[in-house]
Amino acid sequence: MGQSEYGLYSLIISIVGYFSILDLGIGSTIIRYIARNRVTGDKESESSLNGMFLSIYGIIGIISIAAGLILYFNLHNIFGATITAEQLGKARIMLLLLVLNTAITFPLSIFVFLMKSYERFVITKTLGIVRSVLGPCIVIILLFFGFGVVSLIVVKVVLNIIFLIINLLYCIKILKIRLYFGNINFSLLKEIIRYSFFIFLNIIIDKIYWNI
Repeated sequence: MGQSEYGLYSLIISIVGYFSILDLGIGSTIIRYIARNRVTGDKESESSLNGMFLSIYGIIGIISIAAGLILYFNLHNIFGATITAEQLGKARIMLLLLVLNTAITFPLSIFVFLMKSYERFVITKTLGIVRSVLGPCIVIILLFFGFGVVSLIVVKVVLNIIFLIINLLYCIKILKIRLYFGNINFSLLKEIIRYSFFIFLNIIIDKIYWNI
């Protein structure tokens, strides 16, 4: 890639990486509450929980798009003095792709957490290993044939969406997961928010600690 393109790649990845805090600790909360609900075997309650979690993640996805667009239109003001016009153009493309990836990942990631709450650890880890190996192999081939830094982001986004869809299909076809978007149980929602807040706080502290 060369130093300048690698630097650009690292810059955009690190910026969009902060969007992960929008998870708000909901991921771990899903595992806890769905696993607890499975003990009672109440499928109606579980489908309502699934619908509520998907709605929350859908809202977070929309917020991430809004934040990404604000960043996109201010990228020149933030980095215009330190990177070239060509690099700025690439940075904008990469940012848009990664913001789109984040917006899709939030709602679809619920199915990854559902698989974990159903203790399907073998399938989740196997998919993770395949993705971890496949990504670099494709990237190396593309770089060998002269493709630039944008191709790395395209590979990252495409692979992520493919594996998210695999998780979705597994949950619907194999685990028979159902989602119900009916009345929201606000007392349960308050309990979930209280529980996820401390996980969210831990995520913030972790980010600050490792960046410092």
